[in-house]
Amino acid sequence: MKHLLLAAALFGCLTSAAETPWKPAGDRIKTRWAAEVDPAAPLPEYPRPTLVRSRWRNLNGLWNYSLTPAGAAAPGEAQGRILVPFPIESSLSGVQRGVTPQEALWYETTFEVPAAWRRGNDVLLHFGAVDWRAEVYVNDLLVGSHTGGYTPFSFDITPALSAKGVQKLTVKVTDSTDKGFQPHGKQVLEPHGIWYTPVTGIWQTVWIEPVPAANHIAGITTRSDIRAGVLSVDVKTARTGSDRVCVTLSADGKTLAERSSMAGQPVHLAVEHPRLWSPDDPYLYDLTVTLVRDGRVIDRAESYAALREIATGRDANGIERMTLNGRPLFHFGPLDQGWWPDGLYTAPTDEALLYDIRFTKQLGFNMIRKHIKVEPERWYWHCDREGILVWQDMPSGDMSTGKWEPHRYGAGTDAARSEESFANYYKEWGEIMDFCGRHPSVVVWVQTGDASVCPKAMVISFMFILSTTSSIVLIGHGDPAMIPVLSEEKSNLGNSLWFRMLMNIVGTPYTAVHLSVSMVVMTLTGSKTSTKHMVTPWLMHAMTPRTHPKQWNRGTFRQRRSVGP
Repeated sequence: MKHLLLAAALFGCLTSAAETPWKPAGDRIKTRWAAEVDPAAPLPEYPRPTLVRSRWRNLNGLWNYSLTPAGAAAPGEAQGRILVPFPIESSLSGVQRGVTPQEALWYETTFEVPAAWRRGNDVLLHFGAVDWRAEVYVNDLLVGSHTGGYTPFSFDITPALSAKGVQKLTVKVTDSTDKGFQPHGKQVLEPHGIWYTPVTGIWQTVWIEPVPAANHIAGITTRSDIRAGVLSVDVKTARTGSDRVCVTLSADGKTLAERSSMAGQPVHLAVEHPRLWSPDDPYLYDLTVTLVRDGRVIDRAESYAALREIATGRDANGIERMTLNGRPLFHFGPLDQGWWPDGLYTAPTDEALLYDIRFTKQLGFNMIRKHIKVEPERWYWHCDREGILVWQDMPSGDMSTGKWEPHRYGAGTDAARSEESFANYYKEWGEIMDFCGRHPSVVVWVQTGDASVCPKAMVISFMFILSTTSSIVLIGHGDPAMIPVLSEEKSNLGNSLWFRMLMNIVGTPYTAVHLSVSMVVMTLTGSKTSTKHMVTPWLMHAMTPRTHPKQWNRGTFRQRRSVGP
């Protein structure tokens, strides 16, 4: 991935730290990487490893910020400086203060567009993630809005750009956290127990790039069939038409396969003697994708792919197993909540993200369950390269009206979600699956966690997942009594009719055993105390159910095999 290094070298800094001194706010616990944060270039790495272009510009740095009533107009004067992309509640933002649901957080910065980008190109503005509702203005013109705190989004800002010179970027954010229906994971406005400090606003990299105005590559996803030795590449383009998509597969600088198709159609590549991806051998192939019109390349991007198969099947004793590349594999790893004492949702540096993954492997684990949080794409890229299986949670939310009763069958009540809440759940979960599902390391979807059980949402979402994903599905958990160990008679979840129905659909008895909390780090933010479970080891597997599947009165299992990432 030499293009990532080249792209990082092109990082452009827009705000000088000398203009306004920056330092971490507060005197609470910091990670060792806090000292390595450069306010002139925080998190300078290329943010989108699955679709790499050589030209881009990073907008991270010191921006102006203000807080106003939610319905107020844009402020005329900034209240201070904030280090983007660290959330305002974090120490590394340099601010460390909360935002109420009745307030709006305003960001403002300036940038310039290189003259070479103007010729025949559009300019896209990208946000890695903004929590939760964002309105984006360029030169005081609204270019778009977005809801959802966990996935990237972008806008074509070309029409709003001035002909030359400095451009103004303004972002308005509102976030009701646990007082609204949106997914918020561990965030609550009043941190306590296992509930942590809120995260408001920009918390991942902001950047711009030029793309051909005629048409451009907008997304690259891959699917693999290891038995047929075929890698299928789906290339999304900004526009449909008569353009051709050409894909070249290579390894160690040697071209292995090359095929073309019309834009909008998959490209199928035959791979001789495929080297399969696994935690022991996380081998990645290089992809070069070009968009061709009338024999001329109009866009080019680099990516990567892996050949692997995640599936379930029976062993010689008739016990259902989770398999990787046709072999049973015991999944063993920590419940990783992805919180940082100094950056909250945002890691201080890319090295810090990578360190956690490598340390997990050094401890002997082969899996990480990313618990009710979604990470920046570079985290999943590191997992792909390092060989860590990922169980990806849907962040929890809208739990205020539900009551979980783990000890008495049928005694709990479901959350009374509004139609707007349901619609948002499906929207955000679908976006998360689209975002994470392109990575070969992601092998399991976990639908709910920490008491966010809602059968209607789960049943419908479950059907959607089975029809669209190529990873295995786990229902979820909230506390040890909620873990879907179906052989436990005291498990309300395991004994409920709707859960049995869903397990009949997927046909796999999963077992999850809670081991222990190995480390707790206290993050003191102002007068609030936020508890972070840095590493909570879980034993998660589908290898040795405590009873034979026939004892579950579920009839016969049907085998389900998924191919591709």
